[in-house]
Amino acid sequence: MSVFCQQYTSYSTSKLKATVEDLETSIKVLELGLQRDSNPSAGQLLQKKRLELSSFLQERLKGALVRSRFLELKEMDAPTPFFFNLERRWHRGSR
Repeated sequence: MSVFCQQYTSYSTSKLKATVEDLETSIKVLELGLQRDSNPSAGQLLQKKRLELSSFLQERLKGALVRSRFLELKEMDAPTPFFFNLERRWHRGSR
């Protein structure tokens, strides 16, 4: 089961990365085209591609935030110097 999960994660990550790269390439091509000549439909397509890219990047940001919170909780539960220092600070403040 874990091998399947690793393969799925690897596949979906590579697929997402390829999609983002394709969007970035499309945006660059559209921007260069708009510099050469003013085409209203190209401007609308460029705006659409930028919104698509933005939504992909927002999803990646959400994932990073979730993972960072998990790491902080993990740190809090482990008997680390960080954990004990927090306990000491709390104890000093309650006197």
